[in-house]
Amino acid sequence: RLSLPPLRERLGDLPELMRGFVRKKLASGADRALLVDYMEATGLRGAPHAELAFGKPDEGTPGVRFVLSRQSYSELRAHPWPGNVREVELLLANAVVFALADAVEAAGQGRVAGGAETIPIPAKLIRELLGGARGSESPDATRAGGFEIRPRAQLRDVARDLERQLFVRLYRETKGDFDAMAARLLEDPDEGAARKVRLRFNQLGLRVRDLDE
Repeated sequence: RLSLPPLRERLGDLPELMRGFVRKKLASGADRALLVDYMEATGLRGAPHAELAFGKPDEGTPGVRFVLSRQSYSELRAHPWPGNVREVELLLANAVVFALADAVEAAGQGRVAGGAETIPIPAKLIRELLGGARGSESPDATRAGGFEIRPRAQLRDVARDLERQLFVRLYRETKGDFDAMAARLLEDPDEGAARKVRLRFNQLGLRVRDLDE
């Protein structure tokens, strides 16, 4: 039986693993549909395709390029990766969906900064995701109303944690029915309400596949 050493002992594999996970994440399902929405909103042509670049976008690469700063990449290399390759995949999936969902929202409001082919992954987002990976079970966490409240540096981060837990609960209670979720979250939901809820669901880094497992 072939046994690979832990990822922290083969960090040279990290860039190609990360590129592969970004392609995989946006190759099908709701995430690919979100990529299509972005390309349509920004007027990009061609088949939906995504790549990950480090430091600066690779010129000539087709499709949408997600750009990770060198500083963020250094922080990722320094992470111990106790969850090994699976942890890398989950972190990249969340980072890409957060960045893409924010880009879709910005495009819808006519706020596309720079070239539409490039979507930066914020360094702050990577730090937040790494912080969550280091300890999702905080010893300082308290519970209220069935939700776990974890101390964060900013109140908006606490609010995001709670919103994420609420969406997970509603998804499970409605058996994945986004129309039903919209009916419980919004007053007089219109025809596009379920789509808005699904977009926010993606922005929170949630994946249907993970919750259905």
